[in-house]
Amino acid sequence: MKQPEPVHVAPAHDDENLALPEVPRPRARTLLAIALTGAGLVTGLFLLGLVPKLHHRAAVREETARSSGAAPRVTVVKAKRLTGAEGFKLPSAVQAFEETTVYARTSGYMKRRLVDLGDVVKEGQLMAELETPEADQERAQAQASLGQAEAALEASKTQAEFSRTSVERYRMLVKASLASQQDVDQKEAQFNADRANVRAVAATVESQRANVRRLDEIKSFARVTAPFAGKVTSRRVELGTLVTAGNGTGQALFKVAQLDPVRVFVNVPQAYAPFIKVGEETTVTVREYEGRAFHGKITRTAGALDPASRTMLCEVQVPNGDGALFPGMFAQVKIARSGAPAPFVVPASALLASAVGTRLAVVGADGHAHLVPVVVGDEYGLDVGIVGGLDGTEDVIKNPGERIAEGVPVTVVDAAPPAH
Repeated sequence: MKQPEPVHVAPAHDDENLALPEVPRPRARTLLAIALTGAGLVTGLFLLGLVPKLHHRAAVREETARSSGAAPRVTVVKAKRLTGAEGFKLPSAVQAFEETTVYARTSGYMKRRLVDLGDVVKEGQLMAELETPEADQERAQAQASLGQAEAALEASKTQAEFSRTSVERYRMLVKASLASQQDVDQKEAQFNADRANVRAVAATVESQRANVRRLDEIKSFARVTAPFAGKVTSRRVELGTLVTAGNGTGQALFKVAQLDPVRVFVNVPQAYAPFIKVGEETTVTVREYEGRAFHGKITRTAGALDPASRTMLCEVQVPNGDGALFPGMFAQVKIARSGAPAPFVVPASALLASAVGTRLAVVGADGHAHLVPVVVGDEYGLDVGIVGGLDGTEDVIKNPGERIAEGVPVTVVDAAPPAH
């Protein structure tokens, strides 16, 4: 039987059977064209979004510059006299009828303190007592010097008496021709000198006595007493504190205030000053006591206007038996009109309050804003009364903003109806 011939199978990793078909390579010009096309497309898209944005920014800058240079647009209102008002109110301040700071008249240490903050004192009442060792030593030294001067005075008087007797004796001897006239003259000169010495020593004695009296008076100042009846509103010293005399560099011990009655000082504008009468009844109110009125009288007026504010200072005395009114309180004083013109009324939003005071912004004939100082009176809802600073012809800016300053040009866009 014939054997079959072996079959030869080619290996699977034969290189000729695994060869890939050849891919054609792109040309360099084609690649460059594609790159330029992509770059142009990106640049176009970028410019398409950037250009409108640049135009918008330029428009915003132009509008900002135009609006910043434009005059502020404002609404003005005419001030109007208030009708039916029974009087006008003015801001005021409460002060004690009398108030003083108590200082020590002598230096020493605080030995006793008999009153404290808030205590009521009577006139002449002992408030504190000082220990004054230095003043005591000075007084003892002065007393000793006085004793020496008095002894010297007695000695000088004795010497003068002896000189007088000698003169008389020598005069008798001259008559008997037992002494010369020159001897008499010498004795008389000695007598005159001794009499002058007596006068000098007597003056020294009086000076020493005055010094002792002065030191006694200084020693009496170690007792600190109340200058008048009132209340202790401040106490600034403790036991054992070294106290220096005087009110310059010295330490204040107490502050005493008389609180019944109290003084209420009010500055009355020029328009109302001629109508103020001493003795006229007034009503004082404070916000802390809503619904309560304190009645007082005008007791004094300055009789002249302050050139800076064109106001006249007036004093109102108000009984304060229960101590409800404290010095330093802000209050409102209502004064009857008595023929005085009624206050002007403007919107409360027109007020400009600052450190220099309350002002209103008005539009002048030149079209510029001007800040006018005013005196504010009572409140009437959304409006306030102006009792000083206006004459009724001003165009008041209703809502002045931060851009409204002195001399700023403004544009009036609307004229609101007068308040009230």
